[in-house]
Amino acid sequence: MSDAPLDRLREILHEIAGLDRATAVLAWDQETYMPPGGVAARASTMATLSKLAHERLIDPEVGRLLEKLEARDLDPETDEGALVRVTRRDYDQAVKIPAELVAEAARASSEARPVWQKARETSDWKLFAPYLDRNVDINRRIADALGYDERPYDALLDRLEPGITTRQLEALFGRLREVIVPLVREIGRRQDAVDDSILYGDWPEPAQLDFGMKVITAYGFDLEKGREDMSAHPFSIGFGAGDVRITTRVSRTFLSQALFGTMHESGHGMYSQGHAEELDGGFPGRLEGVDEEAFYRAVNRVYPSLIRVEADEVTYNLHILLRFEIENDLLERELKAAEVPEAWNAKVAQYLGIEVPNDAEGALQDIHWSGISFGGFPSYTLGNVIGAQLMEAVRTAIPDLDGQIAAGEFGSLHGWLRERVYRHGRKFTPGELLERTTGKPLDAEPWIRYLQHKFGEIYDLDAATIGVR
Repeated sequence: MSDAPLDRLREILHEIAGLDRATAVLAWDQETYMPPGGVAARASTMATLSKLAHERLIDPEVGRLLEKLEARDLDPETDEGALVRVTRRDYDQAVKIPAELVAEAARASSEARPVWQKARETSDWKLFAPYLDRNVDINRRIADALGYDERPYDALLDRLEPGITTRQLEALFGRLREVIVPLVREIGRRQDAVDDSILYGDWPEPAQLDFGMKVITAYGFDLEKGREDMSAHPFSIGFGAGDVRITTRVSRTFLSQALFGTMHESGHGMYSQGHAEELDGGFPGRLEGVDEEAFYRAVNRVYPSLIRVEADEVTYNLHILLRFEIENDLLERELKAAEVPEAWNAKVAQYLGIEVPNDAEGALQDIHWSGISFGGFPSYTLGNVIGAQLMEAVRTAIPDLDGQIAAGEFGSLHGWLRERVYRHGRKFTPGELLERTTGKPLDAEPWIRYLQHKFGEIYDLDAATIGVR
Protein backbone atom coordinates (compact mmCIF):
# COMPACT_ATOMS: atom_id res chain seq x y z
CA MET A 1 0.00 0.00 0.00
CA SER A 2 1.37 3.41 -0.99
CA ASP A 3 2.30 5.87 1.76
CA ALA A 4 2.70 9.31 0.18
CA PRO A 5 4.73 11.12 2.90
CA LEU A 6 7.02 8.15 3.49
CA ASP A 7 7.45 7.52 -0.23
CA ARG A 8 8.30 11.18 -0.82
CA LEU A 9 10.83 11.21 2.02
CA ARG A 10 12.49 8.11 0.60
CA GLU A 11 12.59 9.71 -2.84
CA ILE A 12 14.39 12.77 -1.47
CA LEU A 13 16.82 10.66 0.57
CA HIS A 14 17.55 8.62 -2.56
CA GLU A 15 18.45 11.82 -4.40
CA ILE A 16 20.76 12.87 -1.54
CA ALA A 17 22.38 9.43 -1.52
CA GLY A 18 23.01 9.76 -5.26
CA LEU A 19 24.79 13.07 -4.76
CA ASP A 20 26.81 11.68 -1.83
CA ARG A 21 27.84 8.65 -3.87
CA ALA A 22 28.91 10.82 -6.79
CA THR A 23 31.08 12.81 -4.37
CA ALA A 24 32.51 9.56 -3.00
CA VAL A 25 33.42 8.34 -6.49
CA LEU A 26 35.30 11.58 -7.13
CA ALA A 27 37.08 11.29 -3.77
CA TRP A 28 38.12 7.70 -4.55
CA ASP A 29 39.36 8.72 -8.00
CA GLN A 30 41.40 11.58 -6.54
CA GLU A 31 43.16 9.19 -4.16
CA THR A 32 43.87 6.51 -6.77
CA TYR A 33 43.99 7.64 -10.41
CA MET A 34 43.45 11.39 -10.85
CA PRO A 35 46.45 13.28 -12.29
CA PRO A 36 47.88 16.06 -10.09
CA GLY A 37 46.62 18.75 -12.44
CA GLY A 38 43.01 17.93 -11.64
CA VAL A 39 43.01 19.19 -8.05
CA ALA A 40 41.46 22.63 -8.59
CA ALA A 41 38.62 21.41 -10.79
CA ARG A 42 37.98 18.39 -8.56
CA ALA A 43 37.83 20.56 -5.43
CA SER A 44 35.27 22.83 -7.09
CA THR A 45 33.13 19.92 -8.28
CA MET A 46 33.14 18.21 -4.89
CA ALA A 47 32.24 21.48 -3.18
CA THR A 48 29.27 21.89 -5.53
CA LEU A 49 28.00 18.34 -5.02
CA SER A 50 28.39 18.55 -1.23
CA LYS A 51 26.49 21.83 -1.16
CA LEU A 52 23.68 20.45 -3.33
CA ALA A 53 23.29 17.37 -1.11
CA HIS A 54 23.23 19.55 2.00
CA GLU A 55 20.67 21.96 0.55
CA ARG A 56 18.45 19.06 -0.47
CA LEU A 57 18.55 17.68 3.08
CA ILE A 58 17.69 20.97 4.78
CA ASP A 59 14.87 21.79 2.34
CA PRO A 60 11.79 22.78 4.38
CA GLU A 61 9.89 20.02 2.58
CA VAL A 62 11.98 17.46 4.48
CA GLY A 63 11.06 19.12 7.77
CA ARG A 64 7.34 19.07 6.90
CA LEU A 65 7.48 15.40 5.89
CA LEU A 66 9.22 14.50 9.13
CA GLU A 67 6.56 16.31 11.17
CA LYS A 68 3.78 14.42 9.40
CA LEU A 69 5.47 11.07 9.92
CA GLU A 70 6.43 11.79 13.53
CA ALA A 71 2.79 12.57 14.30
CA ARG A 72 2.02 8.90 13.60
CA ASP A 73 4.27 7.77 16.47
CA LEU A 74 5.80 4.99 14.39
CA ASP A 75 7.35 2.00 16.14
CA PRO A 76 11.08 2.88 16.44
CA GLU A 77 11.94 -0.81 16.01
CA THR A 78 10.56 -0.87 12.47
CA ASP A 79 12.54 0.21 9.44
CA GLU A 80 10.08 3.05 8.84
CA GLY A 81 10.31 4.30 12.41
CA ALA A 82 14.11 4.13 12.33
CA LEU A 83 14.23 5.95 8.99
CA VAL A 84 12.23 8.84 10.40
CA ARG A 85 14.27 8.94 13.63
CA VAL A 86 17.66 8.88 11.89
CA THR A 87 16.58 11.39 9.23
CA ARG A 88 15.33 13.72 11.97
CA ARG A 89 18.72 13.54 13.63
CA ASP A 90 20.53 14.26 10.35
CA TYR A 91 18.12 17.07 9.49
CA ASP A 92 18.38 18.79 12.88
CA GLN A 93 22.18 18.74 12.65
CA ALA A 94 22.31 19.81 9.02
CA VAL A 95 20.03 22.85 9.39
CA LYS A 96 22.52 24.30 11.86
CA ILE A 97 25.36 24.29 9.33
CA PRO A 98 25.34 26.88 6.51
CA ALA A 99 25.50 25.37 3.02
CA GLU A 100 28.47 27.59 2.18
CA LEU A 101 30.40 26.11 5.11
CA VAL A 102 29.67 22.61 3.81
CA ALA A 103 31.00 23.59 0.38
CA GLU A 104 34.04 25.26 1.94
CA ALA A 105 34.81 22.11 3.93
CA ALA A 106 34.61 19.90 0.83
CA ARG A 107 36.81 22.27 -1.17
CA ALA A 108 39.39 22.57 1.62
CA SER A 109 39.63 18.80 2.01
CA SER A 110 40.19 18.23 -1.69
CA GLU A 111 42.80 20.99 -1.92
CA ALA A 112 44.69 19.84 1.18
CA ARG A 113 45.03 16.19 0.09
CA PRO A 114 47.88 16.62 -2.46
CA VAL A 115 49.66 19.09 -0.20
CA TRP A 116 49.62 16.58 2.65
CA GLN A 117 50.95 13.90 0.31
CA LYS A 118 53.81 16.09 -0.87
CA ALA A 119 54.57 17.21 2.70
CA ARG A 120 54.69 13.58 3.79
CA GLU A 121 56.96 12.59 0.91
CA THR A 122 59.37 15.41 1.75
CA SER A 123 58.83 15.33 5.54
CA ASP A 124 58.04 19.06 5.45
CA TRP A 125 55.47 20.00 8.08
CA LYS A 126 55.70 23.71 7.22
CA LEU A 127 54.22 22.93 3.81
CA PHE A 128 51.12 21.40 5.34
CA ALA A 129 50.67 23.60 8.43
CA PRO A 130 48.68 26.41 6.72
CA TYR A 131 46.22 23.85 5.37
CA LEU A 132 45.80 22.30 8.80
CA ASP A 133 45.20 25.77 10.24
CA ARG A 134 42.37 26.23 7.74
CA ASN A 135 40.94 22.79 8.45
CA VAL A 136 41.04 23.35 12.21
CA ASP A 137 39.17 26.62 11.72
CA ILE A 138 36.50 24.90 9.61
CA ASN A 139 36.14 22.06 12.13
CA ARG A 140 35.73 24.60 14.92
CA ARG A 141 33.14 26.59 12.95
CA ILE A 142 31.17 23.40 12.32
CA ALA A 143 31.37 22.52 16.03
CA ASP A 144 30.20 26.00 17.00
CA ALA A 145 27.33 25.82 14.51
CA LEU A 146 26.19 22.46 15.88
CA GLY A 147 26.54 23.61 19.48
CA TYR A 148 27.83 21.77 22.56
CA ASP A 149 27.46 21.90 26.31
CA GLU A 150 31.06 21.33 27.40
CA ARG A 151 33.69 20.82 24.71
CA PRO A 152 33.78 21.61 20.96
CA TYR A 153 34.99 18.07 20.35
CA ASP A 154 31.64 16.83 21.69
CA ALA A 155 29.81 18.30 18.71
CA LEU A 156 32.07 16.66 16.13
CA LEU A 157 32.20 13.37 18.01
CA ASP A 158 28.42 13.19 18.24
CA ARG A 159 28.12 13.25 14.44
CA LEU A 160 30.19 10.06 14.18
CA GLU A 161 29.59 8.31 17.50
CA PRO A 162 26.14 9.37 18.78
CA GLY A 163 25.87 9.24 22.55
CA ILE A 164 29.63 9.37 23.26
CA THR A 165 31.16 12.45 24.87
CA THR A 166 34.71 13.73 25.19
CA ARG A 167 34.52 13.19 28.95
CA GLN A 168 33.54 9.53 28.42
CA LEU A 169 36.38 9.03 25.97
CA GLU A 170 38.89 10.51 28.39
CA ALA A 171 37.72 8.03 31.04
CA LEU A 172 37.93 5.14 28.56
CA PHE A 173 41.42 6.09 27.42
CA GLY A 174 42.46 6.52 31.04
CA ARG A 175 41.45 2.94 31.82
CA LEU A 176 43.19 1.62 28.70
CA ARG A 177 46.37 3.56 29.48
CA GLU A 178 46.30 2.13 33.01
CA VAL A 179 46.46 -1.37 31.53
CA ILE A 180 48.53 -0.87 28.38
CA VAL A 181 51.53 0.95 29.82
CA PRO A 182 52.51 -1.73 32.38
CA LEU A 183 51.75 -4.48 29.86
CA VAL A 184 54.10 -2.89 27.31
CA ARG A 185 56.72 -2.55 30.01
CA GLU A 186 56.51 -6.24 30.92
CA ILE A 187 56.57 -7.32 27.29
CA GLY A 188 59.60 -5.09 26.72
CA ARG A 189 61.53 -7.20 29.20
CA ARG A 190 60.86 -10.30 27.07
CA GLN A 191 61.43 -9.04 23.52
CA ASP A 192 63.53 -12.09 22.67
CA ALA A 193 60.47 -14.32 23.15
CA VAL A 194 59.15 -13.45 19.67
CA ASP A 195 61.06 -13.47 16.37
CA ASP A 196 59.44 -11.53 13.51
CA SER A 197 62.36 -11.70 11.07
CA ILE A 198 60.26 -13.81 8.67
CA LEU A 199 58.17 -10.71 7.89
CA TYR A 200 61.15 -8.80 6.46
CA GLY A 201 62.84 -9.33 3.11
CA ASP A 202 62.11 -8.73 -0.55
CA TRP A 203 58.35 -9.26 -1.03
CA PRO A 204 57.13 -8.76 -4.64
CA GLU A 205 54.21 -6.36 -4.79
CA PRO A 206 51.87 -8.52 -6.97
CA ALA A 207 52.33 -11.52 -4.68
CA GLN A 208 51.54 -9.40 -1.60
CA LEU A 209 48.38 -8.03 -3.16
CA ASP A 210 47.29 -11.50 -4.29
CA PHE A 211 47.88 -12.94 -0.82
CA GLY A 212 45.90 -10.14 0.81
CA MET A 213 42.97 -10.67 -1.54
CA LYS A 214 42.89 -14.41 -0.80
CA VAL A 215 42.76 -13.65 2.91
CA ILE A 216 39.94 -11.09 2.74
CA THR A 217 37.83 -13.12 0.34
CA ALA A 218 38.05 -15.91 2.93
CA TYR A 219 36.68 -13.49 5.51
CA GLY A 220 33.81 -12.55 3.21
CA PHE A 221 34.87 -9.57 1.05
CA ASP A 222 32.95 -10.03 -2.22
CA LEU A 223 34.98 -9.19 -5.34
CA GLU A 224 31.76 -9.08 -7.37
CA LYS A 225 30.84 -6.07 -5.28
CA GLY A 226 34.23 -4.59 -4.47
CA ARG A 227 37.80 -4.02 -5.58
CA GLU A 228 41.17 -2.98 -4.18
CA ASP A 229 43.56 -0.32 -5.48
CA MET A 230 46.67 1.49 -4.27
CA SER A 231 46.74 4.84 -2.47
CA ALA A 232 49.07 6.95 -0.32
CA HIS A 233 47.06 5.99 2.78
CA PRO A 234 44.76 2.94 3.02
CA PHE A 235 41.03 3.70 3.08
CA SER A 236 37.63 2.25 2.25
CA ILE A 237 34.72 3.94 0.55
CA GLY A 238 31.34 2.67 -0.58
CA PHE A 239 29.05 3.74 -3.41
CA GLY A 240 26.30 1.37 -2.29
CA ALA A 241 26.26 -2.26 -1.12
CA GLY A 242 27.09 -3.43 -4.64
CA ASP A 243 30.20 -1.28 -5.10
CA VAL A 244 32.66 -1.00 -2.24
CA ARG A 245 36.26 0.10 -2.86
CA ILE A 246 39.24 -0.45 -0.56
CA THR A 247 42.88 0.55 -0.96
CA THR A 248 46.21 -0.42 0.53
CA ARG A 249 49.88 0.50 0.21
CA VAL A 250 52.81 -1.87 -0.18
CA SER A 251 56.29 -2.07 1.31
CA ARG A 252 58.67 -4.31 -0.63
CA THR A 253 60.60 -5.00 2.57
CA PHE A 254 57.85 -5.55 5.17
CA LEU A 255 54.97 -7.97 4.64
CA SER A 256 52.65 -6.69 7.35
CA GLN A 257 52.03 -3.23 5.87
CA ALA A 258 49.99 -4.30 2.85
CA LEU A 259 48.54 -7.46 4.42
CA PHE A 260 47.09 -5.85 7.53
CA GLY A 261 46.13 -2.67 5.68
CA THR A 262 44.08 -4.81 3.32
CA MET A 263 42.58 -6.82 6.18
CA HIS A 264 41.64 -3.69 8.11
CA GLU A 265 39.95 -1.99 5.17
CA SER A 266 38.13 -5.19 4.21
CA GLY A 267 36.41 -5.05 7.60
CA HIS A 268 34.87 -1.72 6.62
CA GLY A 269 34.07 -3.13 3.20
CA MET A 270 32.32 -6.25 4.49
CA TYR A 271 30.19 -4.10 6.75
CA SER A 272 28.94 -2.38 3.61
CA GLN A 273 28.62 -5.52 1.52
CA GLY A 274 27.17 -7.80 4.17
CA HIS A 275 27.98 -11.35 3.04
CA ALA A 276 30.83 -13.91 3.02
CA GLU A 277 33.26 -15.98 0.88
CA GLU A 278 35.53 -19.02 1.41
CA LEU A 279 39.33 -19.07 1.74
CA ASP A 280 41.32 -20.75 -1.02
CA GLY A 281 45.12 -20.63 -1.14
CA GLY A 282 47.87 -18.72 0.68
CA PHE A 283 51.08 -16.72 0.19
CA PRO A 284 53.25 -18.35 -2.50
CA GLY A 285 56.88 -19.32 -2.15
CA ARG A 286 58.36 -17.21 0.59
CA LEU A 287 56.32 -18.64 3.49
CA GLU A 288 56.56 -22.25 2.47
CA GLY A 289 57.92 -24.24 5.38
CA VAL A 290 57.13 -21.49 7.91
CA ASP A 291 55.40 -22.96 10.94
CA GLU A 292 51.90 -21.55 11.58
CA GLU A 293 52.75 -20.87 15.21
CA ALA A 294 55.90 -19.00 14.20
CA PHE A 295 53.91 -16.84 11.77
CA TYR A 296 51.24 -16.18 14.41
CA ARG A 297 53.84 -15.10 16.93
CA ALA A 298 55.71 -12.99 14.37
CA VAL A 299 52.68 -10.93 13.35
CA ASN A 300 51.80 -10.47 17.03
CA ARG A 301 55.19 -9.17 18.12
CA VAL A 302 54.76 -6.19 20.42
CA TYR A 303 57.10 -3.22 20.28
CA PRO A 304 56.57 0.56 20.38
CA SER A 305 56.63 1.84 16.80
CA LEU A 306 56.19 5.10 14.94
CA ILE A 307 53.50 4.25 12.39
CA ARG A 308 49.93 3.81 13.62
CA VAL A 309 48.71 1.58 10.78
CA GLU A 310 51.57 -0.84 11.46
CA ALA A 311 51.24 -0.82 15.25
CA ASP A 312 50.56 -3.99 17.23
CA GLU A 313 47.33 -4.53 19.18
CA VAL A 314 48.86 -3.63 22.53
CA THR A 315 50.28 -0.22 21.60
CA TYR A 316 47.74 0.77 18.91
CA ASN A 317 45.33 2.62 21.18
CA LEU A 318 48.16 4.81 22.49
CA HIS A 319 48.51 6.10 18.92
CA ILE A 320 44.82 6.97 18.94
CA LEU A 321 45.07 8.61 22.36
CA LEU A 322 47.75 11.07 21.30
CA ARG A 323 45.77 12.07 18.18
CA PHE A 324 42.61 12.52 20.25
CA GLU A 325 44.46 14.79 22.66
CA ILE A 326 46.04 16.86 19.88
CA GLU A 327 42.73 17.31 18.09
CA ASN A 328 41.15 18.57 21.31
CA ASP A 329 43.99 21.01 21.90
CA LEU A 330 43.73 22.33 18.34
CA LEU A 331 39.97 22.82 18.58
CA GLU A 332 40.23 24.52 21.95
CA ARG A 333 42.92 26.88 20.61
CA GLU A 334 45.50 25.58 23.06
CA LEU A 335 47.72 24.42 20.21
CA LYS A 336 48.58 25.92 16.83
CA ALA A 337 49.19 23.92 13.66
CA ALA A 338 52.83 24.99 13.61
CA GLU A 339 53.29 23.51 17.10
CA VAL A 340 51.81 20.07 16.30
CA PRO A 341 55.09 18.26 15.52
CA GLU A 342 56.61 19.27 18.85
CA ALA A 343 53.48 18.19 20.74
CA TRP A 344 53.31 14.98 18.73
CA ASN A 345 56.92 14.05 19.39
CA ALA A 346 56.54 14.73 23.11
CA LYS A 347 53.48 12.47 23.34
CA VAL A 348 55.17 9.66 21.39
CA ALA A 349 58.06 9.84 23.83
CA GLN A 350 55.69 9.90 26.79
CA TYR A 351 53.36 7.07 25.71
CA LEU A 352 55.60 4.90 23.54
CA GLY A 353 59.06 5.73 24.83
CA ILE A 354 60.60 6.33 21.39
CA GLU A 355 61.94 9.33 19.47
CA VAL A 356 60.41 10.56 16.21
CA PRO A 357 63.14 11.03 13.59
CA ASN A 358 61.12 13.12 11.12
CA ASP A 359 57.63 14.46 10.48
CA ALA A 360 56.86 11.92 7.73
CA GLU A 361 57.02 9.22 10.40
CA GLY A 362 55.39 11.53 12.90
CA ALA A 363 52.63 14.10 12.56
CA LEU A 364 52.39 13.77 8.76
CA GLN A 365 51.84 10.00 8.63
CA ASP A 366 48.02 10.01 8.56
CA ILE A 367 45.83 11.44 5.81
CA HIS A 368 42.97 12.35 8.16
CA TRP A 369 43.95 15.91 9.06
CA SER A 370 44.01 16.88 5.40
CA GLY A 371 40.23 16.50 5.58
CA ILE A 372 37.57 18.07 7.77
CA SER A 373 37.40 14.93 9.85
CA PHE A 374 38.15 15.77 13.47
CA GLY A 375 36.41 13.38 15.84
CA GLY A 376 37.09 10.30 13.73
CA PHE A 377 40.19 8.82 15.33
CA PRO A 378 38.47 7.67 18.56
CA SER A 379 36.26 5.39 16.46
CA TYR A 380 39.25 3.08 15.98
CA THR A 381 39.59 2.53 19.72
CA LEU A 382 35.84 2.29 20.17
CA GLY A 383 35.86 -0.34 17.41
CA ASN A 384 38.49 -2.35 19.31
CA VAL A 385 36.50 -2.21 22.52
CA ILE A 386 33.15 -2.98 20.87
CA GLY A 387 34.74 -5.76 18.82
CA ALA A 388 35.90 -7.53 21.97
CA GLN A 389 32.41 -7.30 23.46
CA LEU A 390 30.89 -8.67 20.27
CA MET A 391 33.37 -11.56 20.19
CA GLU A 392 32.42 -12.62 23.71
CA ALA A 393 28.79 -12.76 22.55
CA VAL A 394 29.81 -14.62 19.38
CA ARG A 395 31.70 -17.28 21.35
CA THR A 396 28.61 -17.90 23.43
CA ALA A 397 26.46 -18.23 20.31
CA ILE A 398 29.02 -20.31 18.35
CA PRO A 399 30.83 -22.58 20.84
CA ASP A 400 33.06 -24.18 18.18
CA LEU A 401 34.12 -20.85 16.68
CA ASP A 402 37.84 -21.47 17.21
CA GLY A 403 37.62 -24.81 15.45
CA GLN A 404 35.81 -23.23 12.50
CA ILE A 405 38.42 -20.49 12.17
CA ALA A 406 41.24 -23.05 12.40
CA ALA A 407 39.60 -24.87 9.48
CA GLY A 408 39.40 -21.65 7.46
CA GLU A 409 35.62 -21.46 7.82
CA PHE A 410 34.23 -17.99 8.49
CA GLY A 411 30.64 -18.39 7.30
CA SER A 412 29.05 -18.76 10.75
CA LEU A 413 30.96 -15.80 12.15
CA HIS A 414 30.15 -13.59 9.19
CA GLY A 415 26.53 -14.74 9.24
CA TRP A 416 26.21 -13.82 12.92
CA LEU A 417 27.67 -10.37 12.27
CA ARG A 418 25.54 -9.85 9.17
CA GLU A 419 22.33 -10.74 10.98
CA ARG A 420 22.98 -8.85 14.23
CA VAL A 421 25.20 -5.95 13.15
CA TYR A 422 25.71 -5.34 9.43
CA ARG A 423 22.11 -5.41 8.28
CA HIS A 424 21.01 -2.66 10.66
CA GLY A 425 23.26 0.05 9.17
CA ARG A 426 22.45 3.31 10.97
CA LYS A 427 19.13 2.05 12.31
CA PHE A 428 20.52 2.13 15.86
CA THR A 429 23.25 4.17 17.53
CA PRO A 430 26.42 2.24 18.42
CA GLY A 431 25.34 2.12 22.06
CA GLU A 432 21.86 0.87 21.21
CA LEU A 433 23.20 -1.80 18.88
CA LEU A 434 25.70 -2.96 21.50
CA GLU A 435 22.96 -3.29 24.11
CA ARG A 436 20.76 -5.23 21.67
CA THR A 437 23.59 -7.55 20.63
CA THR A 438 25.38 -8.19 23.92
CA GLY A 439 22.92 -6.99 26.55
CA LYS A 440 25.56 -4.67 27.99
CA PRO A 441 26.71 -1.04 27.56
CA LEU A 442 30.14 -0.06 26.27
CA ASP A 443 32.76 -1.71 28.48
CA ALA A 444 36.55 -1.79 28.09
CA GLU A 445 37.03 -4.88 30.25
CA PRO A 446 36.38 -7.55 27.54
CA TRP A 447 39.08 -5.97 25.37
CA ILE A 448 41.43 -5.76 28.33
CA ARG A 449 40.83 -9.43 29.16
CA TYR A 450 41.47 -10.40 25.55
CA LEU A 451 44.69 -8.39 25.42
CA GLN A 452 46.08 -9.63 28.72
CA HIS A 453 45.35 -13.29 28.04
CA LYS A 454 46.56 -13.32 24.44
CA PHE A 455 49.83 -11.51 24.97
CA GLY A 456 50.38 -12.97 28.40
CA GLU A 457 50.41 -16.34 26.68
CA ILE A 458 52.62 -15.25 23.76
CA TYR A 459 55.21 -13.67 26.06
CA ASP A 460 54.76 -16.09 28.97
CA LEU A 461 53.94 -13.31 31.41
CA ASP A 462 52.87 -13.80 34.99
CA ALA A 463 49.11 -13.16 35.17
CA ALA A 464 49.28 -11.26 38.45
CA THR A 465 52.05 -9.00 37.16
CA ILE A 466 49.97 -7.74 34.23
CA GLY A 467 46.75 -7.52 36.24
CA VAL A 468 44.79 -10.43 34.76
CA ARG A 469 41.56 -10.82 36.73
